[in-house]
Amino acid sequence: MNKFNLFSLIGYIRIVLIDVLGGTSILKTLTRFKSEEQLPKDVLKQLSKSRLDQLFHIAKTTTTYYKDASNYVGLGVLEKATIRQYFHEFISSSFKQKMYPKSTGGSTGIPLNYLTTPASRSAMWAGILMSWQVAGYQFGDKVAFVAGTSIVKTNLKHKLFYFLFNIDVYSVYDLSDRKLKEYICKINESKVAIIYGYASALGHIANYILRHGPIEFPNLKGIVCTAEVLTENTRHLIQTAFFVPVYNQYGCNEAGVSAYECKYHHLHLISSRSYYEVDMDQHLLSTDLTNHGFIVMKYKTGDMIEFDDTAVCECKSNYPIIKHIMGRTCDIVTDYEGHSLHSCFFNILFRDDKSIKQFQIIFSDTTLKIYLNVNPDLALEAHYEKYITEIKKHLHFDSYKLIFNAPFLKFENAKHRYVIQED
Repeated sequence: MNKFNLFSLIGYIRIVLIDVLGGTSILKTLTRFKSEEQLPKDVLKQLSKSRLDQLFHIAKTTTTYYKDASNYVGLGVLEKATIRQYFHEFISSSFKQKMYPKSTGGSTGIPLNYLTTPASRSAMWAGILMSWQVAGYQFGDKVAFVAGTSIVKTNLKHKLFYFLFNIDVYSVYDLSDRKLKEYICKINESKVAIIYGYASALGHIANYILRHGPIEFPNLKGIVCTAEVLTENTRHLIQTAFFVPVYNQYGCNEAGVSAYECKYHHLHLISSRSYYEVDMDQHLLSTDLTNHGFIVMKYKTGDMIEFDDTAVCECKSNYPIIKHIMGRTCDIVTDYEGHSLHSCFFNILFRDDKSIKQFQIIFSDTTLKIYLNVNPDLALEAHYEKYITEIKKHLHFDSYKLIFNAPFLKFENAKHRYVIQED
């Protein structure tokens, strides 16, 4: 066995160990997804519908929320607020495996808490691995994860998980030139093969590279963007700076949504993991077919999606092709001196303050405005000045304004954006 194959085998064994220790089946699920994508389209639809029927039966007979439902078609669209209000009613009484608390990143300003299962976690990571493999990933390759999770996931279990997966996590909360220089040096020194992260943050790093001259990444095979819309301008910017192919990956884990971009640049939705619909206004509704413990059906993801039902992909995958994703962007806040913070910084800043129900940051060249939806009895500016003090450590504006319980700025897709740049 040559050195390359031995390295890949060791990487494979490390993921086997993750499955054993975590009770997951990532590798088995990955194999299943790659097999199912070769099925004829009509067979794939039948498979998804059969799994939906099974899930509906479980939901009707073992959950409080769905006990009076007569059929799936008659179900109303499920909103985040409903899950928050009736959280325990979505839990199946027959599910005996361990479930894990999880929350969304708060791109609507209010994180959603839910429960995930070993099968659903396996499906999420299998979908991510499919996107990495398109970019050239081999088991055992070093991966740089450029995202917000370094702040959130710092316990021993997550550190062990990342170690076994050979993932280094780079925080997006500080995107100063000093930090970017440090990140780039570490990515090169650690021989990163795949970079996986927020599109806006990777675009920001690319801008730094282009400003400071060409930098070679001899071990880098490809880059996969996630969590936000990858525009063609951002893709071109990142490719120009890093000299490797850039691919898109889209997911909404609470809804079982996983999609990866193939080498022909079609974004394929893994339809054997979720049962999906698009309503009259192009809102994506989805049901996670792998989560039998915390069942949410016909969930409104908050994204607007357009599918291409006629395209046939040269990669031979028969998973449905997403033509266009509208929404789901996270902006970077930049002051007049060029200092930058990823928008997730504010989610972390406010998350432990129970008085803050929702927030929105609006900034211009000179002014940073912080809109806070709070209990009127607690809307005392003195209590919130500490946040201005913390923000001033990172961003410089001529003025900072706290605004309480004023209407938030909305966009055409009606999705709340929690960071907005004014002209």
